[in-house]
Amino acid sequence: MRSWASSAQPPADLVPVLKSIQGAKDADAAMKSYAVGLAAHPESPELHDVYVWKMVDLGSPSMGYDQAKTLVKLDKETRSAGR
Repeated sequence: MRSWASSAQPPADLVPVLKSIQGAKDADAAMKSYAVGLAAHPESPELHDVYVWKMVDLGSPSMGYDQAKTLVKLDKETRSAGR
């Protein structure tokens, strides 16, 4: 199981969603869990990271393309805010 994208722990209510994505048997199940997490935490780098890697693991990296772009954008914003 991958660790979260950032060194900070994700919000407690997001942890079960992340675990659900990681444990999903297929892309449809992962997408359903991702939608739940997205509704509550659209700016969560952990959510996008776990979803992208799950799509890669399932052999469907193109299904995580937009989320990967969002993850890069969030990472750039985080680094800029820290300067």
